[in-house]
This record gives sequence, structure tokens and C-alpha cells, in this order.
Amino acid sequence: MDDLLEPLGFPRERRPFRPHATLARVKEFHPSLLGQVQCMPREPFGRFRVESIKLKKSTLTPRGSVYEDLVEVAL
Repeated sequence: MDDLLEPLGFPRERRPFRPHATLARVKEFHPSLLGQVQCMPREPFGRFRVESIKLKKSTLTPRGSVYEDLVEVAL
């Protein structure tokens, strides 16, 4: 992917790619959060139909994250 994006002005990523889905963000850590996450069941959350995928841009600001849709692909 870097080979395609670099000519468009995107710098080559130095970190290894780790696919993920962000379920929540925590602005300020509290030790009790760790215990709550550790006792969550390790089983699927359920099933759902994906009708589109959005590529989003996340910009971190002092007032919080600002999200912008860059492109949406209907499936």
C-alpha cells in the first residue's frame, strides 16, 4: 500500500501494520478501567451485515478527536 500512497504525498509508514477496530477512546485513564476491560467476555459481539466501508481521517485536537469521511465504498 505504501508504494501506491507515497507518490501521492503520503509518507511511508515506519511502524508495522496492525489492523484493528477502535471501539472506544479514553481521554483520561483510571485504574478501574483495566479491570472492567479484563472481565469482558472473550466471545463474538454478534453478527451484522456490512453495507459500506468508510475510510476516515482522525485529527487529534486539544478539544478531542475530529473525524472526517474521506471515501465510502458501498458493498
